[in-house]
Amino acid sequence: MRSFDITAIQVATKVSETATAMGSTIDVRNYDYLIIWLKYAKGTEAGAYITPSYLIAPSGDEYQHMEWSNDNEALVNQKKFKLTATGNNYIVLDVRGVPIVKLYQHKVSGTVTGTLKADYSLLRANI
Repeated sequence: MRSFDITAIQVATKVSETATAMGSTIDVRNYDYLIIWLKYAKGTEAGAYITPSYLIAPSGDEYQHMEWSNDNEALVNQKKFKLTATGNNYIVLDVRGVPIVKLYQHKVSGTVTGTLKADYSLLRANI
């Protein structure tokens, strides 16, 4: 059985109106995967977005997570994960080759009354 540490990144907090950092940057060097553990209590908002950004240095430029379309053209929109119902969820990010990750959260639309709690774990593929 694998075991790993879980680190708090954001206590249960009202979902933000605009993109707001969830804690500080996460140093993912020497790891393969970042698992984000989310507890979302949906309110009157339409949902919540979780958006990862990638950095080379802790206070440096942020880079977007890009997705490829079926015709091999990069989509310009930044990758977002959308939560639309109350629940416990997780996101796994492949962070091989990425030194630092920063996470943001904000509402999809509507009046915010919901809350979001987030923790994370770091894993190596050879565990």
